[in-house]
Amino acid sequence: MRAVVAALALALLCASANAGAQSAQGTHIDGFGVRYDAPAGWTLSGRDGRIQAWTDAAQRSALVVYAGHFAPLELALGDAQRVLGVPRDEDTQIITPLAPTQFGGRAGMAGSLRVTGDRKVVAHVAVVQLDDSTALGAVAVLEGGASTASLDSAVARVATLLGGASAGASVADVMLRTRLTATWEVQTAYASSPTGGGYTNDESWSFAIDRTYTYRKRFSVSVPGANVTPEERDESGRWYTVGNALVLINDEGRLTVDVQFDGERLVLDGTRFNRRGSGR
Repeated sequence: MRAVVAALALALLCASANAGAQSAQGTHIDGFGVRYDAPAGWTLSGRDGRIQAWTDAAQRSALVVYAGHFAPLELALGDAQRVLGVPRDEDTQIITPLAPTQFGGRAGMAGSLRVTGDRKVVAHVAVVQLDDSTALGAVAVLEGGASTASLDSAVARVATLLGGASAGASVADVMLRTRLTATWEVQTAYASSPTGGGYTNDESWSFAIDRTYTYRKRFSVSVPGANVTPEERDESGRWYTVGNALVLINDEGRLTVDVQFDGERLVLDGTRFNRRGSGR
């Protein structure tokens, strides 16, 4: 979990720098019914679906806020890894271990770390469970040479934001639900003529109209002179859409996944799937 903070720090500092600045208003996250108070004087400098990035007046600190439907709470931390990428663990140093805490009387988790790779930053990550499924996360990002006092201020800022947040009724994303209802698949193969090795991947998602889903993955690698265990995975459960995102419910819990489309192809976790029968 420690890599979550670094992932948000590196990716959304860039997003904040490139986005057009907006006034600090409309502190809500569309679809999820989440409302929170942004720090006074900060500017909404980046927005991507359920993720929002804020910067201070001097543009020396960033604050990233993201919402989703998760249960258990730990999944809300792991979510950031998929959305924003993960740096190498050897590039992180734990300042305060991730641990359970309370925000406004609600269950939460928080911790701090230092990133020592190419981009040197100090970050504090925290997440609070607003209701039985809605979680709100916040990541404070400081320059690598930030003082202990600056980090303490960031920790307090995050605690205030999460402690005052609220969640109302979420709104189903009907357009996304309609577009997703289908079977999506990808089949790839690679062979190396010099070595005789290669791999094959057969992966599919089926989102049914009755709001059930199935997922199937068959991945195998061929390496001459070596035994490589193939990856096989089968998953099923229920699904719904909210805030331009997909929510999966299965035996492991409730997880929010960001959805993108590349033309007619579905993009999940960086993998592009073709709609079955599309001929693409």
